[in-house]
Amino acid sequence: MFNYQKIITITPERLGDTLFCTPALRLLKSAHDNVQLDVIAASALSASVLVNNPSVNRVLVAPSQETLQALIGYYDLGINLHDSDIARDYFAKLNVDVVHLPKLQMDMHRAEELLQFVGSVIERDISHFDRQYNLAPKAEDVAVIDDVLREHGVDHESDKLIGLHLGCHGLARKHTRIWCRSKHRKAWPIKKFITLAQRLMATDPHIRMVITGSKEEASLGEKFMRKCPRAINLINRTSILQLAALMKKLKCYVVADTGALHVACATDVNLITMFGETSATRTGPYPLQANRVVLQEPVLAKLSVDNVFQHVIQVL
Repeated sequence: MFNYQKIITITPERLGDTLFCTPALRLLKSAHDNVQLDVIAASALSASVLVNNPSVNRVLVAPSQETLQALIGYYDLGINLHDSDIARDYFAKLNVDVVHLPKLQMDMHRAEELLQFVGSVIERDISHFDRQYNLAPKAEDVAVIDDVLREHGVDHESDKLIGLHLGCHGLARKHTRIWCRSKHRKAWPIKKFITLAQRLMATDPHIRMVITGSKEEASLGEKFMRKCPRAINLINRTSILQLAALMKKLKCYVVADTGALHVACATDVNLITMFGETSATRTGPYPLQANRVVLQEPVLAKLSVDNVFQHVIQVL
């Protein structure tokens, strides 16, 4: 029987990878009534995903050596949800017994893999377990989004808001390079986003585009706004929880294989995802639902505007 009371785990640095952990964290917390589940977040971004998460008792963000020293002997068990050098180093410093994730199953979604792993550790049947990701925006997050949309004159009775995420994590990482700042194999070309938006707005005058992204993608936003000035530019204007609150205002969200995709999966927004060479089985929408469409081409840049356009029209 699983009777550990104080459990520690470590989440990855990236947004999507941390969201993959949230169903497993919820399952761990359900092991029994007295479980204390603490998480070491490897980055501030990872920690932001866990704000308000009811399954987590305490989040330690990149804790100092002194903090770790004080916690030696405190935890009954460590759960290694991602086998990285960072995770192993933290577990070693805590001097805690650890259960490690088995060999990766590449034909399974990473979130499902983590959930099945935790199910085996706590000896729980997960056949009917809720697999939704956990993000917990509060009233103040919703209020921020409401204020921004009000500033842009959005009429919620008639306007149809369609979200477009213009970049990807890999594109943001290469922002310091002088060359190819707007191209990446996991990013759909900005020209195609602009063409898609123009076609949609020509189809229905009530359609308004909302663009999202990180600060490194600001130049993409500027290019987009020059061609689509009625769009609402929220690039680098939302936190993770505010982005989740925004999803509830959208009719549809169009996004490639990046962290914002997984934020959308924590909500019920209609989702059109675009994949190139990476595996949608491994890192695509989770859990699979009828309103989550995956469009895939071996070379993402070759995915046609017409294909994406037709799917958005079907949603509307």
